[in-house]
Amino acid sequence: MGESTYAGFRSQIASVIEREGCRIRDPQPLAHPELGTNFTMSLAVTLLPSEQVTRDDHIEDYGVIQPCIRVHDADQVVADEVPWHLSFFEMAGAIVDGACPRRRALEVLLHLCRQVIGVSHADLSFELFAGGGSFGTPKDTETQEILRRLGIGNERITFHESHFFGCRSGEKVAGPLVEVLVPGRDGGKQELATTVFLDYQQPTPGRLTPLEIPLAEMGVGVERALSIASKKGDLSQSEPLQALINCFPDLNPKQRLLVADRLRAVAFAVCAGVLPGRKGRGSVVRGFTRDLFAVESSSSWLDHLGKGVEQLVVDYGVFYPSLKPEEIMAVLRRELKHDEKRKNGKKA
Repeated sequence: MGESTYAGFRSQIASVIEREGCRIRDPQPLAHPELGTNFTMSLAVTLLPSEQVTRDDHIEDYGVIQPCIRVHDADQVVADEVPWHLSFFEMAGAIVDGACPRRRALEVLLHLCRQVIGVSHADLSFELFAGGGSFGTPKDTETQEILRRLGIGNERITFHESHFFGCRSGEKVAGPLVEVLVPGRDGGKQELATTVFLDYQQPTPGRLTPLEIPLAEMGVGVERALSIASKKGDLSQSEPLQALINCFPDLNPKQRLLVADRLRAVAFAVCAGVLPGRKGRGSVVRGFTRDLFAVESSSSWLDHLGKGVEQLVVDYGVFYPSLKPEEIMAVLRRELKHDEKRKNGKKA
């Protein structure tokens, strides 16, 4: 795989989304002020302020490729036998409205799967999460019917009772969630993408009111998609993560994956203005730095991490010019000293 594979693949994704009528926008801020301790995960609540998301007039369809940090299952990064979860990842997605946003979002996704990732309709299965829960909502038969009209058989559609997506602290829009899966290398299924149908807003916690114009968004992990398109089947063997992993040849495979994953998350968070700390997002970043120094803690280890940071800039710098090596390394040096004091304090 050539050096330009990741960049070319990224460009293909953007081209398909744009051909579907969604205007491509620049990457959005990783740390959104309205989301509390969460980092960017949702286009709807990141690209538009809450009051604009929930207004009644038309919202232009758009797409974006943006950085995200996944917090709640970070341990899976090294727990999976075939790595399929990362703390840091890029999400390519689109948000649409109109007469039938569900169908529009699913069409964008299906075109992306077929034209760029090389996955046919017959290889996809859909898990619909809606119905029941504290809101007592019905299961999402509307999406089932749309999928059937798009050529998806009922045998590849599964229902799950669930609270509506988007009911976390700080989020103002909500709706049914659909996970899109592809066959895994081990014979199981792996999540490729997510679509969320934002039919409701939450004026107050626990209370839903319909949006006058519902929205829908779809998002696919860029590395997951590239791993499938290149038939790697393992994120640690695919661009751009593989080049970063190769910066740490003296570690065992699990350690290399952990360090590469945590270093990316720390670098992007720091350059988004989130510094390690005791609370909120800062505590997430500090947890990631502690993972880095649990592998090794020495000045020579900082030199190794510095080589990884240089590789990050090679891979991502053209897309994210805010990545500043000196800024990242300054934080890592401070965190190493902080970690040493913490360990000595425990021993005392």
